[in-house]
Amino acid sequence: MRQMFKRNLDPSLLFRRLGLVLILLFCAAVFLALSSVKKIRLDFGFHSLFEKSAGLPALHRYKKQYGEDINLIIVTLKTNGIFTASTVRQIEDLTRFIEKQPEVEKVTSLTRVDVIRAREDEIVVEPFIRGVPKDRGTLEALRREALSERVLRRFLVSDDAKVTAVVVELWGHLQRQNRLIGAIERWIDRERQKNRHDHIEYYLGGVNVIQREYERVATQDMVENGALIIAIVALLLVVLYRNPIGVVLPVLSSLVSLALVLGLMAATDEPITMISQLVPEIILILGVADGVYILSRYMEERRRHPAQQAFTETMRAMVVACFFTSFTTAVGFGSCVAADMYIIRRFGVYIAAGVMISFLTVILLLPSILSLAKSTIPVETGRSSTADRFLDAFLSWTAEVAIRHGGKIMGVAAVVIGISLVFSFRMKMQHRLLSEIGEDNPVAKANAIFENHLFGVLECDIRESSFWCSLLRYRI
Repeated sequence: MRQMFKRNLDPSLLFRRLGLVLILLFCAAVFLALSSVKKIRLDFGFHSLFEKSAGLPALHRYKKQYGEDINLIIVTLKTNGIFTASTVRQIEDLTRFIEKQPEVEKVTSLTRVDVIRAREDEIVVEPFIRGVPKDRGTLEALRREALSERVLRRFLVSDDAKVTAVVVELWGHLQRQNRLIGAIERWIDRERQKNRHDHIEYYLGGVNVIQREYERVATQDMVENGALIIAIVALLLVVLYRNPIGVVLPVLSSLVSLALVLGLMAATDEPITMISQLVPEIILILGVADGVYILSRYMEERRRHPAQQAFTETMRAMVVACFFTSFTTAVGFGSCVAADMYIIRRFGVYIAAGVMISFLTVILLLPSILSLAKSTIPVETGRSSTADRFLDAFLSWTAEVAIRHGGKIMGVAAVVIGISLVFSFRMKMQHRLLSEIGEDNPVAKANAIFENHLFGVLECDIRESSFWCSLLRYRI
C-alpha cells in the first residue's frame, strides 16, 4: 500500500480533487445513520443471553416444562401486619385494578387464592378470603391458617406475616410490559398519597420489571459515559495540541464512526443487549486513536515541509501503520465469533466492524478535511518549549533505563505476571440478577425483600458441553 502511494498516487492531489465529495458522502451517511438510530431496539431480556446459542438442552427442557419466566410481575407489600382490615382492603383493591388490565391473564393474591379446607363431612376447595373481613377474630384466624398452610407460607405470606405478594401472570411470551408496569406504578403512587398513615410499603419486582430497569440504567449509562469519554478525550487533546483543530478533528472522526456503527446496527436489526451496550463506548475510545496518529504526524511533517508535501508524507507513512493497528484490533474482537453465546459472537462482530469503519473514517474523512483546510492548521502543536523539553527528557530517560536495566525490568514484569495469574484463578463467576445495580436501587430492594421473605427467585442448572465450563449456574 505504501509503495502504491509512492509510485502511482499523490495523496495530496487525490484528496484535493475528491476531498469535498468524500466529505459530502460522509455527511449523507451520517444523516442516514442517525435517522435510523431510533429503530434500534433495547433487548435486556435474560433470554437474549442464550438466544440462538447451541448446546443448551437443559435450558430448553426447563422452558418447555416450566414456561417463560418473563411473563410475571410481582408486587410485594410490606407492613406491620398483613391481616388487618385496611391491608386486606389494599390487597383487594390492587388485585381488582390489575385484573382489569388487558395484558393480564391471572392474578394470584391472598384475596384470589384457593385453599383446601375440611368441613364436617367433606373437603372443599374455596377462596382463602371472602370479601374483606373486619372482625379481628376472623383476621387472626386467617393469619394462623396462612402460617400453617404450605400453599401460602413463603409464597404469599412471609414467616412473620408482615410481607405478602400479588403475582401477576401475563398473556403469552410478552417481552415488554412497560405500559402495565407504568399503570401499576401510578396506582401505587396514588395509594401512597391517599394512605400515608397505613405504613404499607410497595415494591414492584419480577423479571419484566428488572428488564425495564436494566434498559433504563443502561441507556442512562451509555449517554453519560459517552459524554464523559468525549469530555476527557477533548481535555487531553487540548493539553496536547492547544488549538481547536487538534481537538475537533479526532473527536469528529470518532463521533462519525460511532454514528455509522449505530446505523449499521439499525440496518441489520441488531438490538442493544447487556453486552452490546458497550459498543458505543468502545468505538468512541478506539475511534479517536488513528485520528491522533495522523494529525500528530501531519503537524510534525509541517515543521519540515510545505503543507502539500507534509500531507503527502503523512499519508504515505501512516496509512499502512493505521491499517495494521486497526486490522489486528478487529481480528482480536472478531475472534469472539468462536464463543458459544450468541450475543458475545454478535458483540465481537460489531466491534470488529466498528474498528474498521473507524479506520476508513480516519483515512478518508480526516485527510479530506486536512487537504481543504491545511492552510489553517497550525504548524506547532501549541506546547511550550519547556513542555517539549520536559517530554523529550522524560522519553530519553525512559529509553535509557530500559536499555540499561532490560533484564531487571523483564524479571519484575515476569513476577508481576505470575502473581496476577495466581490471583486470576481466584476470580468468581457472578451471574446473579441485579448484581450490576446498586443495592439502593428500588428494583434491587424489591427483589431483595421478595427473596428474603417469600419464595424469591428460581434456580436452574444449565449444562454446557464445553471444555471450559462443564456446569454454569444461573439465577433466573
